[in-house]
Amino acid sequence: MARRTKAESEETRKRLLDAAELLFSKRGVTNTSLADIAAAAGVTRGAIYWHFKNKVDLFEAMHARVRLSVDEIESEALSATDPLTGLRDYWTHSLLRVAHDEQHRRVIDILFRKCEYVDEYQTASIRISEWSGEIIHAMTGIYTRAAEKGALTPRFTPQAAARATFSMVTGIVFSWLAVPQLYSDDDEIVATVDIFFDALKP
Repeated sequence: MARRTKAESEETRKRLLDAAELLFSKRGVTNTSLADIAAAAGVTRGAIYWHFKNKVDLFEAMHARVRLSVDEIESEALSATDPLTGLRDYWTHSLLRVAHDEQHRRVIDILFRKCEYVDEYQTASIRISEWSGEIIHAMTGIYTRAAEKGALTPRFTPQAAARATFSMVTGIVFSWLAVPQLYSDDDEIVATVDIFFDALKP
């Protein structure tokens, strides 16, 4: 019985997150209330507080479902023939996931364009900034190894290459969400990433 109760609790949590995603995407975070989310999920408002402290906590849990893993970036990059190839493949696959995974794309769109990071959401903004910093730090280490192997152009320091890579990826995502016709098929995304990483080679 306890196992079933746990499963039901997890299902309720998932329904709340799914409902929040859809409403945040349609109305924006500020214009969506916890009561709206509860109604859309078919549960009481009290059920929300069983799983989440407040709307910010729910918002951060939504992000966690699609958040990139620093460990995955390092693992894929460092297991490749050379670090640049590993990073190129990782970011190509990540961008194609945004293109083809509707849930992933919806959450990224909410993070980029449907939330005002003011008042209580400043905390969420800080955590997103910290997560971004962790990714840049991990890539700096990867580019340091590439430089040691002579695989990174001396025009870029590892730190500059990491910052440029992060800016390239987030720039593609933001511009594509705003103007979808910029990248009409997978080949254009792949070509853009390839051009960037070719510029990092000696």
